Amino acid sequence: MSGEVGKEFFTTFRGKLQELRTKLEALSTDASRDELTKALDDITKETAAVSKYLTDSTPFLPAYDNRSSQTALAEFKRELDAKRTQLVPKKKFAFKARQKKKPTAAKQPASSAPTDATKTAAPQSHQQAAQPAADHSKQQAAVEEDTLGFKDKANETLHLTREVATNSDVTLKNLENCTVLVEGAPGAIHASNLKNTTICIGPVSRSLLIDHCDGCKFVLACQQLRVHNTYDTDFYLHVTSRAIIEDCDRVRFAPFNWKYDGIEDDYKVAGLDTSINNWDKVNDFKWIKPHVPSPHWCTIPNDDRHDAWPTIASLPH
Repeated sequence: MSGEVGKEFFTTFRGKLQELRTKLEALSTDASRDELTKALDDITKETAAVSKYLTDSTPFLPAYDNRSSQTALAEFKRELDAKRTQLVPKKKFAFKARQKKKPTAAKQPASSAPTDATKTAAPQSHQQAAQPAADHSKQQAAVEEDTLGFKDKANETLHLTREVATNSDVTLKNLENCTVLVEGAPGAIHASNLKNTTICIGPVSRSLLIDHCDGCKFVLACQQLRVHNTYDTDFYLHVTSRAIIEDCDRVRFAPFNWKYDGIEDDYKVAGLDTSINNWDKVNDFKWIKPHVPSPHWCTIPNDDRHDAWPTIASLPH
């Protein structure tokens, strides 16, 4: 990259970030919730445009400059998320009403529940199918205080509906041999300490952070993906920036291929551009040889790709 082009990139990139930061700092609690929501959504869309500008420029940037730019953009996105939480806090969601369906659910046939797509989880699929719908509803209440999501679960099928997940931040923690389905357009996802678990997620409007996962399958669409300390895991990915891995090994990537009714609308709500998918453009922050491919990740061969994901229609009601 020539000095002139590099200077032009940094002038434009830093200028756009500063402009967005100024807009963010100008937001005040004096405005109504609707006005704040619209302003934050506008800044989110502009941030996505800056992210695309960086992605388009990446082939011409040295590794260090690209990494510093990615770091600056990620820092601003954290500021944006924090400001959204401060000015437009999420209302707590309660699942209590769904816990009263036990009599009806006892008649649910075992074959209607989806099973975990991973080989390790397969022996548990019969046990998952035999759970009544009351148990399924009870799973939806397995959230951390002040946080939507699931934690400390094993051998279960877990589901968040579009109405619940859209624009919400979702946490998945300490899950083993589970299948997780998240409809809608979540705001952000944080997944940690997952083992032999399949996770299918609708389009995420902001970022997705994955940490300490082993033997999992992620099927997801997002603006930004960052993966830490993860091994033997497959990603079926739609990402409009570049995925970032760090301290990972034996992770594989393929295009996003989960389908369900209404996913087109979820893409619009999330603000994801369906024409841009950098699923096979992965930055490995632990690999510093620019002209040698990282040995820590690869694409999934066509004949080894999975497409028979659990369906929302088959969930117990």
